[in-house]
Amino acid sequence: MGEPLLLREHMRRHHLIQRLEKPIGRINPFSFGGGLVNGGLSKEAVGILKDIFSFAYMGASEFEWGAVPAALNFIAEQSSLKAVISGETQGVFYICPQSYETGVIAVIKTLLDNESSLRLKEWCGLSDRVNHPDEYNQNKVGWLELDNGFFFFVDKDMFEKTKTLFEVP
Repeated sequence: MGEPLLLREHMRRHHLIQRLEKPIGRINPFSFGGGLVNGGLSKEAVGILKDIFSFAYMGASEFEWGAVPAALNFIAEQSSLKAVISGETQGVFYICPQSYETGVIAVIKTLLDNESSLRLKEWCGLSDRVNHPDEYNQNKVGWLELDNGFFFFVDKDMFEKTKTLFEVP
């Protein structure tokens, strides 16, 4: 099961970033491979999320054994403390704990400039989506960073719906 995330003075290194796709009105049963059903998300959570975004299959077990619900729970906990903010940088919208904002902006910049320097487990694709929108899969428009717990999007509607879900101003 996914390790609970804690708010830290400094973010941990970035290794797992879950790609998010436009919603299809249900969770794809193959999104999480052979791990926990729905990656460990409850039926209630799946019911809420299915109209906001869907999860891309990431091809690695680290995404399948509770990392997604751990990150979502962390964001919900921080939001309940009114410690989550949203913003935009370089055409990318983000939702994160307030104390992580500078780091989140730096991660987005790095993903846009040189994703490989982060040594991620699986390809993120933010730069491809932003710099080559006609060539890149149009459905991949959001991401959930699982090691520290924050979202980023190129789709404003998905961003706004996620803000509403987590009651982010």
